[in-house]
Amino acid sequence: MDNYIVFFVVAFIVLALLKNRLPLGPGSQLSGASYSLIPSLLTPAERSFYGVLVQAVDSDLVVCSKVRIADVLKVSASDRSKWQKAFNRISRKHFDFVVCSRDDFSFRYAVELNDSSHAKKKRVERDEFLIEACREAGFPLVKMKVQSGYSLAAVRGMIKEEDIPEDFRFD
Repeated sequence: MDNYIVFFVVAFIVLALLKNRLPLGPGSQLSGASYSLIPSLLTPAERSFYGVLVQAVDSDLVVCSKVRIADVLKVSASDRSKWQKAFNRISRKHFDFVVCSRDDFSFRYAVELNDSSHAKKKRVERDEFLIEACREAGFPLVKMKVQSGYSLAAVRGMIKEEDIPEDFRFD
C-alpha cells in the first residue's frame, strides 16, 4: 500500500512539473495572448527608400534597417535611476536605417525617413530628442522626407559622409 502512495505522489509531482514546462495547446504559455506574423519588416515607403539607399552607399558599407537606438547609443548617468530613465527613452525606439562598415559593422551614420506623421507634436518631440541624443553621442543622423520615388543621385548627395558636417545633416 505504501508503494502505491509513493508512486502516486511521485507521479503527481512529475505531472505538475511537466504541466509547467510543456505547452498544452495554442496560446497556453502566452497568458491568453496570441501572435501573428507581420507581413514585412519594412513599410512600402521604407522598402522603396531602402532599395535606393543600398545602391547609394559605398561598397564598403552595409545598410541595416530598424535598428534599436539602444543598440547604437549607450547611456551614461550618475546613478541607476537616471540611467534607467534615459535608457527607457531609447529602448523601444529605432532608427529607420543605420549604415555600418561592412568589415566590422562599426556605426557610420543613421538615416531617418520622415513622413507626415513627423509633424505631430509627440513625433516632433521624439525627433528633437533623437537629434540631441545623436549630437551628444557624435553620431551623424541624416533625415530624408518620404517621397513617391527617390533619385539615386539625390540620395547619394545626402549621404556622402564627407559632406555631412560635424553638426550633422538635418533637413
